[in-house]
Amino acid sequence: MKRVWISGMITLLCASIEVFPQGQGSGAISGTVADPSGAVVPAAQVTVTQTATGVKRATHTNSAGLFSAASLPPGPYSITVTATGFKTHVERFTILADQILSFPVTLQIGEATQTVTVEGASVHVNTEAPVLSQVVEQTRVVDLPLIARNAADLTLLSPGTISANGHSVGQGTTKQIPGGAEAIAVNGARPDQIAYNLDGASNEDPMGNTNNPFPFPDALQEFSVQTNSFNAQYGANAGAVVNVVTKSGTNHWHGDGFEFVRNKSLNSRQFGAATVDPLHQNQFGGTVGGPIKRDHSFIFFGYQGTRKRDIPALNTSTLPTPAEQTGDFSALCTSGFDANGLCLDRDSHGNRIDQINDGFTGLPLPNNKIVSLNPVALNILKLLPTAAENPSTGFVQYAGARDFENTNEFVTRFDQTVRGQDKLTVRLDLVRYFNLPQYNSGDLLTLNTGSHIQTQNWLASYTWVPSPTLVNTAYFGVDRTASDRTQGGRSRS
Repeated sequence: MKRVWISGMITLLCASIEVFPQGQGSGAISGTVADPSGAVVPAAQVTVTQTATGVKRATHTNSAGLFSAASLPPGPYSITVTATGFKTHVERFTILADQILSFPVTLQIGEATQTVTVEGASVHVNTEAPVLSQVVEQTRVVDLPLIARNAADLTLLSPGTISANGHSVGQGTTKQIPGGAEAIAVNGARPDQIAYNLDGASNEDPMGNTNNPFPFPDALQEFSVQTNSFNAQYGANAGAVVNVVTKSGTNHWHGDGFEFVRNKSLNSRQFGAATVDPLHQNQFGGTVGGPIKRDHSFIFFGYQGTRKRDIPALNTSTLPTPAEQTGDFSALCTSGFDANGLCLDRDSHGNRIDQINDGFTGLPLPNNKIVSLNPVALNILKLLPTAAENPSTGFVQYAGARDFENTNEFVTRFDQTVRGQDKLTVRLDLVRYFNLPQYNSGDLLTLNTGSHIQTQNWLASYTWVPSPTLVNTAYFGVDRTASDRTQGGRSRS
């Protein structure tokens, strides 16, 4: 089964200097430039520089001393303000996902060659938009404990969110990558009313309307959860909007490697358990990112592999008793049979119960006995174990087949600065999950359906800055999920 979701989105940004519908996951700044007396300074030159990449955005104040810069990728920045007769003002700050910062700048009288640098300045408050949002930044994504390194679990840090995984939103291990989705309900809205975007492209499983897997923590920069009063550009879902931003390359090469191990040698014995947890789980990988050409072209790549091996808990089942395997089901009728071989058992309303009927004719079988057994059924019985512990009831406990699950995650991203201020981004997030179909020969109870699931999220976006007061960002995304359920010996690696 294959499911494809294609989204194309063109958003006009900052058509007015006082309106800030920034692109999904990006931020914006606005402010007023004034002199020491409080009078506004028109035509002041404002340059916003992304510290990690050196990419600059130039604008200027209008007649009211106002300036703005929209569609800024999250990260550290510096702002430089210059005007004739005033010292150069430099201030450093950080923009988080979907954040709009207000910058009141006061210039000091002096020469432009003199610089006033503001370090660790005052808190910048969003006075432009009423949205209620929470940003989970990179520090918390990496440092907070995640039992399966699923960053989607951290959406529950936002006020008004609760887990909704138990409301039949999961699709199981044959349709949806296990551990990838984190169904949440926000302020009473249904869990299928949450919009998920990855770098501006839709990142939802179209079958369950839940999220496709987030990038693994080392490849994820941050994400925001908007729970109320979000902008009209987010349609289709009324509950909340989750915007996820992947890491990108910078002017310096950086990378990391990691492995997280859980196995029998390190696991402890749970209270009341006879043995230690048999789970073996390895999660390993790394990231690397840097410049192809400084201040212009950047690349980032990340990989995480997960290998899970586990022995499931004991299962129970009821098997045919030795008598039932020969076609004799008379033991089901505890009150005996009448002269015609009909069961005398009755329910509280006097209706006949525990009577076996012919599956083809619908007529009662005398004394609950099948005279002629189907040869196919007899062959299937040979593949079932015997209920040696409870032969009279057929009740049996058995160990299921061992779990054998592999997951491979890839994130690759390319960013190119065009014409000094424009930006082109191409990104792929790919997850492949494989669950080996299991079957212990001679025991049908251990038969387990395997699966091969793959999710792809492609993005191409272009931010066009034709003038200091106009920014246009176009997104084109392809969100594709393919699932292949397998039975028996077929497998993929």
